[in-house]
Amino acid sequence: MDRFIVTEGKRVRFVGPSGVAPLTTDKERHLLTGCVGTIVIGVSNDVWCYPDDQSLDMVWVVFEDDIRPIRQVSFAWLELL
Repeated sequence: MDRFIVTEGKRVRFVGPSGVAPLTTDKERHLLTGCVGTIVIGVSNDVWCYPDDQSLDMVWVVFEDDIRPIRQVSFAWLELL
């Protein structure tokens, strides 16, 4: 995904890592795998933005039925719905 597509209000599904940042457990057993949510803070040009490796860019997502109100995840771990 291109960082300019990953903006506030976009619906996403957590699909797990694809890149350098590993999860701490198996992808299939991770708490968020398959969860659907909405991006509330997208990639910023001055915060959590890595021009040399966009897979490290971070976004804030509110996932439905999550125990936390908001999570920061790599946008490389998401797919657009």
